[in-house]
Amino acid sequence: MVRYHSSSHLSRQFSFLAIYYPQAAYFQDRFYGLKRDEKTLVADKYYSNLPRMNKDSIVVIFDPMLGTAGTLRQTIQEVSDRFKADTGGCLWPHNLYYSGFLAADSGYRKALMHIPAKNIVLLAVDPILDANGYISPGLGDFGDRYFG
Repeated sequence: MVRYHSSSHLSRQFSFLAIYYPQAAYFQDRFYGLKRDEKTLVADKYYSNLPRMNKDSIVVIFDPMLGTAGTLRQTIQEVSDRFKADTGGCLWPHNLYYSGFLAADSGYRKALMHIPAKNIVLLAVDPILDANGYISPGLGDFGDRYFG
Protein backbone atom coordinates (compact mmCIF):
# COMPACT_ATOMS: atom_id res chain seq x y z
CA MET A 1 0.00 0.00 0.00
CA VAL A 2 1.14 3.53 -0.66
CA ARG A 3 -0.05 6.66 1.11
CA TYR A 4 1.14 9.97 -0.14
CA HIS A 5 0.08 12.09 2.81
CA SER A 6 0.94 11.18 6.37
CA SER A 7 -1.79 11.40 8.96
CA SER A 8 -3.15 9.30 11.76
CA HIS A 9 -6.60 10.08 10.37
CA LEU A 10 -5.72 8.63 6.97
CA SER A 11 -4.18 5.54 8.49
CA ARG A 12 -7.59 4.86 10.03
CA GLN A 13 -8.93 4.51 6.49
CA PHE A 14 -6.56 1.57 6.11
CA SER A 15 -8.43 -0.38 8.79
CA PHE A 16 -11.61 -0.25 6.72
CA LEU A 17 -9.91 -1.90 3.75
CA ALA A 18 -10.04 -5.29 5.43
CA ILE A 19 -13.84 -5.17 5.15
CA TYR A 20 -13.61 -4.98 1.35
CA TYR A 21 -10.29 -6.68 0.70
CA PRO A 22 -9.44 -9.60 3.04
CA GLN A 23 -5.81 -9.49 1.89
CA ALA A 24 -5.51 -5.93 3.33
CA ALA A 25 -4.22 -7.39 6.59
CA TYR A 26 -1.04 -8.26 4.70
CA PHE A 27 -0.50 -4.83 3.13
CA GLN A 28 2.71 -2.96 3.87
CA ASP A 29 1.88 0.56 5.00
CA ARG A 30 4.46 2.83 3.37
CA PHE A 31 4.71 6.53 2.70
CA TYR A 32 5.30 8.60 -0.42
CA GLY A 33 5.23 12.34 0.28
CA LEU A 34 4.39 15.11 -2.17
CA LYS A 35 3.79 18.78 -1.46
CA ARG A 36 2.10 20.96 -4.04
CA ASP A 37 3.44 24.43 -4.85
CA GLU A 38 0.35 26.65 -4.59
CA LYS A 39 1.56 28.94 -7.40
CA THR A 40 2.62 26.41 -10.02
CA LEU A 41 0.24 23.64 -8.85
CA VAL A 42 3.14 21.19 -9.37
CA ALA A 43 4.01 18.82 -6.54
CA ASP A 44 7.54 18.01 -5.41
CA LYS A 45 8.49 14.75 -3.77
CA TYR A 46 9.95 15.19 -0.31
CA TYR A 47 9.97 11.57 0.87
CA SER A 48 9.65 8.05 -0.47
CA ASN A 49 9.58 4.78 1.46
CA LEU A 50 8.03 2.47 -1.10
CA PRO A 51 8.19 -1.27 -0.38
CA ARG A 52 9.72 -3.83 -2.68
CA MET A 53 6.98 -4.95 -5.04
CA ASN A 54 6.08 -8.30 -6.55
CA LYS A 55 3.79 -9.26 -9.42
CA ASP A 56 0.78 -9.47 -7.06
CA SER A 57 1.32 -6.10 -5.37
CA ILE A 58 -1.75 -3.97 -4.77
CA VAL A 59 -1.31 -0.21 -4.40
CA VAL A 60 -3.80 1.87 -2.41
CA ILE A 61 -3.34 5.63 -2.61
CA PHE A 62 -4.90 7.74 0.12
CA ASP A 63 -5.33 11.47 -0.38
CA PRO A 64 -8.16 13.58 1.04
CA MET A 65 -8.58 15.83 -2.01
CA LEU A 66 -8.38 15.11 -5.73
CA GLY A 67 -8.24 18.40 -7.62
CA THR A 68 -6.07 18.51 -10.72
CA ALA A 69 -5.03 14.84 -10.29
CA GLY A 70 -1.42 15.95 -10.81
CA THR A 71 -0.16 14.49 -7.53
CA LEU A 72 -2.11 11.30 -8.20
CA ARG A 73 -0.52 11.00 -11.64
CA GLN A 74 2.97 11.60 -10.16
CA THR A 75 2.37 9.00 -7.49
CA ILE A 76 1.15 6.43 -10.00
CA GLN A 77 4.21 7.09 -12.16
CA GLU A 78 6.60 6.67 -9.22
CA VAL A 79 4.87 3.47 -8.06
CA SER A 80 4.77 2.10 -11.62
CA ASP A 81 8.48 2.80 -12.06
CA ARG A 82 9.24 1.01 -8.79
CA PHE A 83 7.01 -1.91 -9.80
CA LYS A 84 8.82 -2.23 -13.14
CA ALA A 85 12.25 -2.04 -11.47
CA ASP A 86 11.31 -4.74 -8.96
CA THR A 87 9.40 -7.11 -11.22
CA GLY A 88 10.30 -6.23 -14.82
CA GLY A 89 6.57 -5.99 -15.53
CA CYS A 90 3.74 -3.51 -15.68
CA LEU A 91 1.54 -2.45 -12.75
CA TRP A 92 -1.97 -3.17 -13.97
CA PRO A 93 -4.77 -0.63 -13.32
CA HIS A 94 -6.88 -3.28 -11.55
CA ASN A 95 -4.15 -3.39 -8.86
CA LEU A 96 -4.44 0.37 -8.19
CA TYR A 97 -6.92 1.85 -5.71
CA TYR A 98 -7.64 5.42 -4.63
CA SER A 99 -9.41 6.53 -1.47
CA GLY A 100 -10.26 10.15 -0.68
CA PHE A 101 -12.91 12.49 0.59
CA LEU A 102 -13.59 14.96 -2.20
CA ALA A 103 -12.72 15.38 -5.89
CA ALA A 104 -13.25 17.95 -8.58
CA ASP A 105 -15.12 16.43 -11.50
CA SER A 106 -12.20 17.12 -13.86
CA GLY A 107 -9.74 15.46 -11.45
CA TYR A 108 -12.01 12.45 -11.08
CA ARG A 109 -12.21 12.07 -14.86
CA LYS A 110 -8.40 12.22 -15.07
CA ALA A 111 -8.12 9.60 -12.32
CA LEU A 112 -10.33 7.30 -14.39
CA MET A 113 -7.62 7.29 -17.08
CA HIS A 114 -5.36 5.42 -14.62
CA ILE A 115 -7.64 3.63 -12.14
CA PRO A 116 -10.90 1.75 -12.81
CA ALA A 117 -14.02 3.46 -11.39
CA LYS A 118 -14.74 0.48 -9.13
CA ASN A 119 -11.33 1.04 -7.46
CA ILE A 120 -11.98 4.69 -6.58
CA VAL A 121 -13.67 5.54 -3.28
CA LEU A 122 -14.80 9.16 -2.75
CA LEU A 123 -17.38 10.77 -0.51
CA ALA A 124 -18.29 13.46 -3.05
CA VAL A 125 -17.42 14.94 -6.42
CA ASP A 126 -17.77 18.71 -6.76
CA PRO A 127 -18.29 20.28 -10.18
CA ILE A 128 -15.65 23.01 -10.33
CA LEU A 129 -11.87 23.33 -10.14
CA ASP A 130 -11.04 27.05 -10.07
CA ALA A 131 -8.05 28.84 -11.61
CA ASN A 132 -6.11 28.41 -8.34
CA GLY A 133 -6.56 24.63 -8.43
CA TYR A 134 -9.12 24.62 -5.61
CA ILE A 135 -12.19 22.40 -5.64
CA SER A 136 -15.42 24.40 -5.55
CA PRO A 137 -17.56 24.58 -3.59
CA GLY A 138 -15.06 22.32 -1.76
CA LEU A 139 -14.04 22.42 1.89
CA GLY A 140 -11.77 25.46 2.03
CA ASP A 141 -8.07 24.93 2.63
CA PHE A 142 -8.53 21.32 3.65
CA GLY A 143 -4.83 20.44 3.81
CA ASP A 144 -4.12 23.09 6.43
CA ARG A 145 -7.15 22.07 8.45
CA TYR A 146 -6.50 18.35 8.22
CA PHE A 147 -2.74 18.18 8.57
CA GLY A 148 -2.23 21.21 10.84
